[in-house]
Amino acid sequence: MFVKKTGRFFAVTSMIVCCCCTATVFISYIKRSNIRMLCLGPFLLAAAIVLYIALKRCEKKLTKKRVRLIFAVFCLILLALQILFVRYLYYNYEMVDPKITGEFAKRFVMGEDLGSIKESYRIYAAKYPNAWGMIYLQIPFFALWKLFTGGVSIYAGQTFNVILIQLSVIMTFLAGERIFKLNSQRLFCGIISALMPVMLLYTPFFHSDTAGMIFVSCTLYFLTLAVKEKYKSKSVVYALIASLFIALGNTVKGSIAVMLISVMIFFVLKMGVKRGAILSLAAVMLFIGVSKAAYYGGLTMGISDEKMVDRYRFPVTHWIMMSLNSDYKTHVDEDVDFTMSFDTYDAKKQANIREIKARLENISTPYEACKMAYHKVARTWDSGGFAYGKYLSRSDPSGGLREVLHSRLLGSYVDGYHSAMLIAMAFGAVYAAGKRRHSALFFSIVTLTGVILFFLIWENPPRYIVTFIPVIMLLCTAGTRFITAIISRLCKRVSASK
Repeated sequence: MFVKKTGRFFAVTSMIVCCCCTATVFISYIKRSNIRMLCLGPFLLAAAIVLYIALKRCEKKLTKKRVRLIFAVFCLILLALQILFVRYLYYNYEMVDPKITGEFAKRFVMGEDLGSIKESYRIYAAKYPNAWGMIYLQIPFFALWKLFTGGVSIYAGQTFNVILIQLSVIMTFLAGERIFKLNSQRLFCGIISALMPVMLLYTPFFHSDTAGMIFVSCTLYFLTLAVKEKYKSKSVVYALIASLFIALGNTVKGSIAVMLISVMIFFVLKMGVKRGAILSLAAVMLFIGVSKAAYYGGLTMGISDEKMVDRYRFPVTHWIMMSLNSDYKTHVDEDVDFTMSFDTYDAKKQANIREIKARLENISTPYEACKMAYHKVARTWDSGGFAYGKYLSRSDPSGGLREVLHSRLLGSYVDGYHSAMLIAMAFGAVYAAGKRRHSALFFSIVTLTGVILFFLIWENPPRYIVTFIPVIMLLCTAGTRFITAIISRLCKRVSASK
């Protein structure tokens, strides 16, 4: 009875949080008179429903082989466009994360001393040990690049980004194959994933956001296998593999850690409280073990040293403190300077805790708390294309790409897709909440709820959501299915009343 009530609690709570997220964004659009997003969303959602109905009518013709073939065509079209972006969109890497992590990986592959790297790069590495996973991720690919080209150019990172995005789309499709029963639904999931604007527009920007997607999609895939598996022993193995991908993903993008909650809930619901608690502890120990291995491995490689890390590393409390700023900004330079003014990690931590307590006094009333939540959710989720324009501003496109990027058609598609995605996501959450507690979609809404709540207490630029696009695509597929079913029922009732 306890397990059943626990499952129902998480389902209902997750549904409410996801729907409130969408409602908050649309309230933001209304307050800012953003007619473009308000109108384009329903229009593109209607187009998605038409596509879904068309695919469903072709269900008898859609064999598994044909579905995969059609999906492969969409992936190839996406790949062709990605190659054009890499070729004609020059992106200034000098002041962004990929330049620094890529330089460490390049030097390691070329056999150069990491200790002789720029001091500013070493300080960056000491500030963000959680970014060292990006270095480990690039080293094998850069080694292959060197093997075939004799060196490591700027195109190595961009090419690797293209490969990771493609793999993320494919793994999302494969997870959809396991979740959805009809071939039309599986194909629809694959198509909307390939047509997601971010999959193209973020191609030149090899941040941890796009790199983290592959870990999220692989986690979803193995967690889906765990849910579908009848034998408990195999189910546990699949869930532990999902935990491993979470642990590995955490070394690339720290926010992926929120998915560990879904795995722990799965263990409790599947195995009962006692066994579930033991397996959850095993997943946590695996998570901690991988994190420690990544950290001490970096020290051994010479990425940084413990003295520099103690001087420059941001404590977790820094990000919580910064998220409580009175202007609800996604990043505050003054807060960064405040934290870095202290010489040791412990001193930074204690100073942050004192500042957090002071800032919490300003949001002690329910009204202030709701106001903060509203602004943070709106700033994180209301940007069409997850603020890709900010990063395009650092580029120098050629070959006619400038006209395409600044065209109204592309802007309308990006904004419309984003708005439609939020609506479908909310309906998907409602649909998933009504499923039995062991359904794969149930863990998708639990994950998404964790993401929404996490960014209420963390630095929250829109691009951080990119990592979790595979989760959103699965819920959008379920949401479109649910909306179509509602429309179908209403049409039948109208026909019956006549």
